Amino acid sequence: MVRDGELPHLRSLMERGVYGKLETLEPTVSPVIWTTIATGKRHEQHGIHDFVRPSDGTEAQRLYSRLDRRVGAFWNFLSDAGQRVHVVGWFVTYPAALDKPDLELSEFDTVVRSFSARPVR
Repeated sequence: MVRDGELPHLRSLMERGVYGKLETLEPTVSPVIWTTIATGKRHEQHGIHDFVRPSDGTEAQRLYSRLDRRVGAFWNFLSDAGQRVHVVGWFVTYPAALDKPDLELSEFDTVVRSFSARPVR
């Protein structure tokens, strides 16, 4: 459509900017990918592998949560460096952290239909 002249605004952006083919990671599951973006680590390192955490038979199945993440997210490092940080609605941030960042409104836990927030100081 760009070549046929049907998308002149997109063509203009492409001429003035940078573009390319996007690739993704496997598994192609939103919580995994968004946690990879936030941490810079693959799922084997950050610990989020899907939407639902597998049950080992001793506990009920549940969604992965922030508590399952084994490494810090970029907002943790920015906050540690003295930057003011606001995180709103990012995948796998429930429950909101109580110490950092300055404001975190976590994505809700869809199983219990709740959300958590910590106000700005």
